[in-house]
Amino acid sequence: MSKNILLITVCILVIINSVNSLEMTNDFSTVQSSEQQPDTLSLQTIYDNTFITYMVNISLDIEIVKLLPESSMEYVMATISTIPTSNYYQDIELISSNIDLTNTINNDQSGTFSQDIETAEQIKYYEEKPTGKKTLYLSYVVNRSTTNIPITTTIDYPLAVSSEEFKQYLEPVNANDFSELKQDEYLNQYIEQVREFGLDQDNTQIQNDDPSDNRLMDKKESDDNQKDLLTIVVNTQDLIFRTLDYEATLSSTSKTVEEILDNKYGSCIDHSILFVHTLRSLGIPARFVYGVVYDVSQKSAQKHVWAEVFFPGYGWLPFDPTTNSGPNLDLAHIKLKHYSKATEPLVTYSFVGDYVELKRSNPNVNVIPLNIGPKADPKIELSASLLNEQVGFNSYNLILSRLKNKQDQYLVTDIFIRPDKDVKLDKSKRQKMILKPNSTENMVWLFKTSEDSAYAIQVYTYEDQSVSLRLHASNQYANISPQQILDSKNTFEKYGTLSPLESLGIIIECSLNESRIYKYENTTMHCTINNSGNKQIQGQLCFDGCKQIALQPSDFRQYDFDLMVPFDTPEGIEYIMDGTVAIEGITQPLKGLVHVLKIPDIEISIENYPLMMYINSSEKVTFYLDYPEGNMVNNLTLEMRNNGKTFWEYSYGELTKRMEFAVPLDAKHLNEGNNTVELIINYNGDKGKPYTRKQSFPIHLKLGSIPDYIMYYQSNLMLVFDKLFYIAIGIVFFLLILGYILNPNTVDIGLRLRKQTVPKLFLDRLKHDEELIEGLERKIEHLTKANEEMDRKEKNIEKREKILEEFILKNVRYKN
Repeated sequence: MSKNILLITVCILVIINSVNSLEMTNDFSTVQSSEQQPDTLSLQTIYDNTFITYMVNISLDIEIVKLLPESSMEYVMATISTIPTSNYYQDIELISSNIDLTNTINNDQSGTFSQDIETAEQIKYYEEKPTGKKTLYLSYVVNRSTTNIPITTTIDYPLAVSSEEFKQYLEPVNANDFSELKQDEYLNQYIEQVREFGLDQDNTQIQNDDPSDNRLMDKKESDDNQKDLLTIVVNTQDLIFRTLDYEATLSSTSKTVEEILDNKYGSCIDHSILFVHTLRSLGIPARFVYGVVYDVSQKSAQKHVWAEVFFPGYGWLPFDPTTNSGPNLDLAHIKLKHYSKATEPLVTYSFVGDYVELKRSNPNVNVIPLNIGPKADPKIELSASLLNEQVGFNSYNLILSRLKNKQDQYLVTDIFIRPDKDVKLDKSKRQKMILKPNSTENMVWLFKTSEDSAYAIQVYTYEDQSVSLRLHASNQYANISPQQILDSKNTFEKYGTLSPLESLGIIIECSLNESRIYKYENTTMHCTINNSGNKQIQGQLCFDGCKQIALQPSDFRQYDFDLMVPFDTPEGIEYIMDGTVAIEGITQPLKGLVHVLKIPDIEISIENYPLMMYINSSEKVTFYLDYPEGNMVNNLTLEMRNNGKTFWEYSYGELTKRMEFAVPLDAKHLNEGNNTVELIINYNGDKGKPYTRKQSFPIHLKLGSIPDYIMYYQSNLMLVFDKLFYIAIGIVFFLLILGYILNPNTVDIGLRLRKQTVPKLFLDRLKHDEELIEGLERKIEHLTKANEEMDRKEKNIEKREKILEEFILKNVRYKN
């Protein structure tokens, strides 16, 4: 309940401060932004984390303008279609609205009303006799998750879908008839290119015998010609992405397919038009999606258009041809509506009135990130290497990469390379890959070196997987011939071989016993070499030192190296431990990747504490613990101590963000005068290593009156006894020393002849001190009783004054 109240309060404040909406056209809505967002929201977050929770506020202004004094308005109705709805990747919760939701319309049941706001695709507002200006608003909490569609098998194409059910999603986007488009030779060439590229590049001749079949092409009913639907959709989108350049313009009027192909550039609408039109021409149902994409760098949401494609058994899956992504879009995409035509109004109005004007507007959409989920487990495992890290000038080389799908379902991803210098590649730096369940796919880039001495190359994916490579080019090294490149490329593509030594039956596996270490720690590299060939091999294995290799056929051996990260290595990075193996004249690089852990320094910020307290007062100490970015911090125990005694303790599980603590402080935990209170934080970092942080602050306890002293010494009576005991012992020793100084012989004889004198003297003195203590206690008791008697007398005086006041009032009324 408290969470909902908080969200509603935030929502109302956002709507009150929202900017007035623009005048209504068929253009898309204005999207407002907010500076509020979680501190850890970053560009990588939208790819790596499990979910992001947003608040989406939608507002609409309706204003009635009278043109004449006798103007009147019978009714006005506005139907808003930009409504977030729940689907497999987006859960919504309505938290606030000033619209009567009994009038929500569900598109699936046209003409009826539904109370289920999570399935309603339109909101209908109706008002009789409206006047003036009214602002409508709806506020939602939208939870965007990275839930994957579990496609585990191929979906055959062509699709067996009902032409009547999907009629509006199979019609051409902006042409009357496909037969007219067939007359356009350039368009037909493009569709043919789609067929060759999208349908696995087969050369099957496809005839279109029936032009009215809502397709430009038909497929023969042959099992040999059936293709996977996911492959067709992904490859078609990839072709469009490579064909069109992006133009950041979102217009209410769409271009025709021919214009888009002629221009070779377009906005997100144009990319989606070409994508949807092409799929519909192939008999695949597709529709448009309007929504927003949250830009973490600008801290604002941008209006955007993408598409959805129907997959039998799975429903409508999203694809964004502008960014070449899907069917699992990143967490920045928030869907607000879908529609069949290229453009549709976001709000439709109707009204009946005389001599009035309705000022129309589009909805304003405001998006605020509220919460970020934890980082998702990696779905993909990436490995990469160079065919040879040392080559001559103007030599050919290969970048060899492998992607392993760790899921039981299909995954679509992109693999990139980023060289630090311009190189000539045999293909684009970005490659689209479809990974089958639990499969491994290989990718090869061919390039040629120049006379530069070194290259740094990064191979990475959107899923925060990356490998850094380094190439040295020098005339000291031999060039790799084109035939060697071809043989290595074919071997890798066929067998996925990352090592040329494997062709000789030599299998090398190296692993670290600890891949997450602090830079002052050691780790061990274990390398196992297996000679499965038919001849003896010799060579050298090097990792911060070298070891000789000599293996008989069918022999294997393990070699261990103790390694340490250099002390000047920055913390919080991935450090590559390089090594090499040289066997039979073939040199192969070896690598071990370790994550250099940061020391988790929790920062303690004590914001507020009292400088002075009195014996009967109680205050609060406010402090913050700042989460050290990039570290694991858990098992926290917090203590506050004074004079070695703990008066406050608290335990906390895992620290993932900045935490505020307000600790009550009672004066009874302080000593008279100056005190130094300690705040002690004990916690475990990564790998369970314990850490302790301390911070102190001063507080002065002031005793200003006799009652203060009474209360203080009552609560510290044992302290009084302790002090008096030590004073008594001190007095005894002082007298002994004084007597010895005045007459050493007398004291010495007295101690030897009268052994009971000193104990008796001590006991007598102790008895005297006890009598003093009892007298002090009697004085304290007397003062306490005197204080109680004073309180009683004050109460009696107050009671008498009250009786006198009542008597006077009563007599005054009687006289009146």
